[in-house]
Amino acid sequence: MAIELCGARLLSPIYGTSLYVWSSVLALTLAGLATGYFFGAFLSLKENTKKVLQNVIALACICIALIPFLAHYIIPRISYLNFNFAVILSTALLIFLPLACLGCTSPLFIKIISNNVNAGKYSGTVYGVSTLGGILSTFISGFFIIPNFGFNVTIISFSLFLYFVTILTLKQINWFLLLVFVFAIYISVFISNKNSNLLFSKNGLNGTVNVAEYQVSNQTIRLLSINNIIQTEYNLTTKTSSSNYLKLIENEVEEDSLKGKVLILGLGGGILSNILINKGYEVKAIEFDKTIIDCAKNYFNLNSKTVVIEDDARNYINKCDEKFQYIIFDLFKSEECPSHVVTIESLNKIKNIINPNGKVFVNWHGYYKNEIGKGTLTLINTFKAAGFDVNLKSTSLNEAHSNLVFKCNLNDKIKANPYFEINSDNFQILEKQNALASLQWRKNYLNYYQSNK
Repeated sequence: MAIELCGARLLSPIYGTSLYVWSSVLALTLAGLATGYFFGAFLSLKENTKKVLQNVIALACICIALIPFLAHYIIPRISYLNFNFAVILSTALLIFLPLACLGCTSPLFIKIISNNVNAGKYSGTVYGVSTLGGILSTFISGFFIIPNFGFNVTIISFSLFLYFVTILTLKQINWFLLLVFVFAIYISVFISNKNSNLLFSKNGLNGTVNVAEYQVSNQTIRLLSINNIIQTEYNLTTKTSSSNYLKLIENEVEEDSLKGKVLILGLGGGILSNILINKGYEVKAIEFDKTIIDCAKNYFNLNSKTVVIEDDARNYINKCDEKFQYIIFDLFKSEECPSHVVTIESLNKIKNIINPNGKVFVNWHGYYKNEIGKGTLTLINTFKAAGFDVNLKSTSLNEAHSNLVFKCNLNDKIKANPYFEINSDNFQILEKQNALASLQWRKNYLNYYQSNK
């Protein structure tokens, strides 16, 4: 499970974490384990089962130790291929072989401890213990090692722990495989992934959070990114953001000229919060990832007047009892859409915490026409079903390179279109409806990423 978790996260800087990526990860996890079970059954027929088991675990540790190297050097070059094929091939390279090797161990363990007696009892014990180990490793890696030390340290630590526990338990060493393992550790630990422009890097709840600084035409640009996708771009020289959607929201709020409390769902670098506070608004920002909050404070001069709450946006909406003049959804992260936050149930709760003349703004991708725009049409219809009138503003006429900003206000006369679907808690269809747009967004990103190599 730790391999599956880390493998998916190491793919995300290039391929994202869309349905396509997770489907590939889950399918190849099962394929690797199934292959290992079948091949392990074959290996269990051989003599000296302990030696076979030790060699199989050593191969598994070698494959695990190579994951950081493959993710850094090989996967980016595979991304030039057809997107779906590249995702499957990359996933296979990272997790298929180590999981297949680990899958081989179960039949071998069963043979060693059962000695062909009470095989059912011992097989249940082996699979039970391995499942509990998977649960434990997932909690340890997900809640402690990854957030504090990163994916590479997590992977290397598990490979070292598994290898030396195997040596101590089986009391056998294949010196050739040990040398190969040490070499695999070496090339993964000392891979050249240093970025001289990097000010900060840490694995947060949403992925790898980086803050980098660049000089462009005698101006200093500071970037906040999650999994290499820019979340905040701030010009330190001019003290302005280059994100057009922020300017669009700023202009709409300024034109509305109604002061009051603002709720921002998704802090990012805190640039929007700073803009609104400087204009006299009270701002409360909800951010799920503490790493992002720390970056906003330490690297983007988050105004101390911003009230920041570390929480999931939907959870906060559910329990909030304040009233706001403006509520801004800024949760769009690369191609990932916050489906659970923009259900009709969530929007009905929003109605209870917004002033009667208040407005809701949503930062969204630029696609709104034809089949690729189905996600946008679903979101519009969901807002209408909740009693909001929706006005779309776009940062560019080119859908592929623009952001849409939803400007929504309460209107009891607005009705949903019966021919369009609605995103709800029980039927969260937004990700499905948005699948083509998400895929195209990722392809556009890969084209840009590759052209700037």
